[in-house]
Amino acid sequence: MAEQPVTFPSADPSALLTLEGLFSAPTPGGAAGPGVVICHPHPLYGGTMQNNVVSALALVLAGLGFGVLRFNFRGIGRSQGQHTKGEGEAFDTEGAVGWLTVQPGCDPARVGLVGYSFGAGVSLTVAGRDPRVVAAAFVALPSQRLPDRVDLDACICPKFFISGELDTVSAAGLEQYVDRLPEPKRLQMLPGVDHFWQGSEGVLSAAVAAFFQETLGPAL
Repeated sequence: MAEQPVTFPSADPSALLTLEGLFSAPTPGGAAGPGVVICHPHPLYGGTMQNNVVSALALVLAGLGFGVLRFNFRGIGRSQGQHTKGEGEAFDTEGAVGWLTVQPGCDPARVGLVGYSFGAGVSLTVAGRDPRVVAAAFVALPSQRLPDRVDLDACICPKFFISGELDTVSAAGLEQYVDRLPEPKRLQMLPGVDHFWQGSEGVLSAAVAAFFQETLGPAL
C-alpha cells in the first residue's frame, strides 16, 4: 500500500509539537495486523526519514503487510521544534507509537520499534520505558550510546541488535553490552558492512523483517 503523508503530536509534556511522517496502512484483512515505527539517524548529520536504511526498512515491512510509520524528529523537514540530543526525540517516538496504535487495522498489542544509528539510541530509551513496544530492533547502535546504558535492563520484550563488522562499534563491545541485557535478545554482525549500509540495505531489511514476523506475528 502506498505511503501517505501524516502528522501527529509529539508526546513531549513540555512542548506542543506537530511532527510529520509517512504511513503505510496495514494490508486489509479480517484481523488487525502488526505495526512498526521507524526512527531515523542523527538529525545534525543529515538524518531524515528519507535515509537509505529507513526507506529500505519501510518498503520491505510495508510489502509484507505491516502498518509502517516513519517520521521526522523535531526540527527536521516539517516537524516542529528543535533538536534536543535525544531527550525530546524520545517523546517524539512515543508520540509516533501512540499514533500508530490507534490507526484502523493496526493491532495495539503488536507494535514494534526499530531505530537506526541515533534513532537506535533513541529507541533504546523508548523500548525501556514504553510498554506499548512489544519488540524492538536496533540497527548500528552508535558507540557513544553503549557505556552505562540501563534503558533496557528492565525490558523483557524481544530485542534484536544488528550491526556491521566494519562499524565504529566493535563486535566485542557490542557483544559485551548485549550480554548484560535480559532475555530474549539477539545480536547479528554482518561481515563487510560499515555504519552506512550502502549496498547492504536488502540484507538488513530482510533480517529486521524476519525478526518482526517472528515476534509480532505475520501480517498476512
